[in-house]
Amino acid sequence: MDIRILLLGDLGARFGREHTLAFTEGLTVGELRRRLIEGIEGSEVALSGPAIRLAVDQVVVSEAAPVRPGQEVAVLPIFSGG
Repeated sequence: MDIRILLLGDLGARFGREHTLAFTEGLTVGELRRRLIEGIEGSEVALSGPAIRLAVDQVVVSEAAPVRPGQEVAVLPIFSGG
């Protein structure tokens, strides 16, 4: 089963809005981020910054949070506004 990954904002415009990643048992958000960077050429600087957060099923989580098959992961860039 795959994990659905959405890149929002500028990240989606640069690297494609939707990706899938084959599930690996015991996958954490941090490992998913590393695998995503490895799979998208030129994305390392943009996706590895500490200000880039990841949300699992619409909840922002830490790098240690587990990811299960069928979940949706969103990569959240820095947003501005007021």
